[in-house]
Amino acid sequence: MKFAATKENMEQLLSAFGEHIEEKMANYEELQERFPATAFVFEKKIKQAQKTLDFFPQILKEYF
Repeated sequence: MKFAATKENMEQLLSAFGEHIEEKMANYEELQERFPATAFVFEKKIKQAQKTLDFFPQILKEYF
């Protein structure tokens, strides 16, 4: 976290994390479609990932 010493750096960091999380969510959604029997497993992961993404603006607000 030393890199995220300024608001701009933190925004870049959270943006990179967000892109990574969105890619994972897309993979989970694809797996849900391809393997419907396992959809409940991926649904939990998608919900948690979305919850994490929703928390990013609060991080910026709290720390900067």
